[in-house]
Amino acid sequence: MAARSLWYFTLAVSLAVITWRPGGLEVAVVLDALLNTATFLLATAVHTDLGSAVVDRSAGVGSPRGPPREPG
Repeated sequence: MAARSLWYFTLAVSLAVITWRPGGLEVAVVLDALLNTATFLLATAVHTDLGSAVVDRSAGVGSPRGPPREPG
């Protein structure tokens, strides 16, 4: 989890600097589009479901209260 957060932080700071230095969004938008396309193509090539690979949506995950309890 920490590695993913570090990746997103590094990407955000890099794109912010790329946007700030030349004074335009164009390069940052193109880099983001290329990264998204490469990720999609890689996931397609290795037959990975990105939704389930990135986020665990089982009951109770991410909830501060834990899994739901049955009434009674």
